Amino acid sequence: MYFWVMNKLYIFIFLIFSITFFPSFGALDKGNTHWFLLSLTPLFFYKAPLNFSFLKSKIFLVYIFFIAQVILSLLYTNNFSISVVDLSRHLILFVSLCLLLFLLHSRKFSFYNISLIISFFLLYESIASLSPLFNFIFDNGFDFSIISSIQVDSLKGVMGNRNITTASLVIKLPFLFYLIYQSKFVLKIFFSFCSFFPPLSLFLINSRAALLSFLFSIVVFLIIIFISHIKKVSSLIFFLLALLLSFLFANSLIPESNLDTSERISTINFTNESSSQRFFLWENAFDYISQNPFIGCGIGNWKVESAAYWGSYGHKYLVPFHAHNDFLEFTTELGIIGGLSYLLLFLFILYNSLKLYIKSKDFKFVILFTSFTAIFVDSLLNFPFERPLIQLMFLLLLALNIHYDYSNDKKQA
Repeated sequence: MYFWVMNKLYIFIFLIFSITFFPSFGALDKGNTHWFLLSLTPLFFYKAPLNFSFLKSKIFLVYIFFIAQVILSLLYTNNFSISVVDLSRHLILFVSLCLLLFLLHSRKFSFYNISLIISFFLLYESIASLSPLFNFIFDNGFDFSIISSIQVDSLKGVMGNRNITTASLVIKLPFLFYLIYQSKFVLKIFFSFCSFFPPLSLFLINSRAALLSFLFSIVVFLIIIFISHIKKVSSLIFFLLALLLSFLFANSLIPESNLDTSERISTINFTNESSSQRFFLWENAFDYISQNPFIGCGIGNWKVESAAYWGSYGHKYLVPFHAHNDFLEFTTELGIIGGLSYLLLFLFILYNSLKLYIKSKDFKFVILFTSFTAIFVDSLLNFPFERPLIQLMFLLLLALNIHYDYSNDKKQA
């Protein structure tokens, strides 16, 4: 009983991330199973101590305003049933967020221990992604010369999609760097060894958006450490050495006919074809918003309304459900005010992380900033709200930022 009470926060975080382990149970979309499992987790913590002091956080108030817009959309939605389904997902996140905030406030916690939990799941996801490589080595040894091509879809791991896999890895990787940064020498070596695998999966899949987010994180770490934490430069060396080995090993596996990581980044260009028709999707969203600026189609309804734009594009093309930009998609569904409130939430969190770091010089705020930046980039190019495994990181980062935001205001008062 003592162990449960003293570690309830860590248990809750571990449990919600444990939905990663569960199969689809026959569901066509694994995400639906994960949403259901996530909705059950708070039931085990219904006796959590209640404390609503986090209501003073500006970040939480912005989030409340966004949730209010989601609920109000039921009054004008084009399809009530679809909106109820999407509303339930928002409410699952909201209830889980409140419970997480209660637990954060009720007891002391270690950011290092939270990083351990996140890094455990990071390592699990990367190992699952790399399992085809391990099977190849088991069957053929290290004779990589016989590899004629790499089927990147086979590296999707537990996520069901290679782009979701790389996004999840990039979002979680800063927490592993924090373990290297804060640990003693022996543990630095161990965590550096662990940090070999996630980048290896990232370099083999070669998702351009994820690579850019990852490169941004590395640049931020370099700048911050050399400016303010020069005594911790050894941690950076350990991390960069693991990355270099991952990069070299990945490129040794990639056949000459494929683009390696550096070539993949250098070929980034801004055309509709290179962006998987995202420009066309964004044009559709902007057109709908221009015609419905204040009252959208209702939460979740863009997947229906967007179909009308694809009638002239070609009958052989699969009609996309999403705008590949969560901010635009929420704007089509909630109107400009709803979309801006969601964007403002992200900007507040990024600003708050930087502000807290400047004031405290505590490196954990750099971790929060880089990790949330990866979610921000993914939200600009994909639809992470539909992916519960990505939303778990959004939930945790949102809760930590709200907690530190309120705690900082309390200290100033």
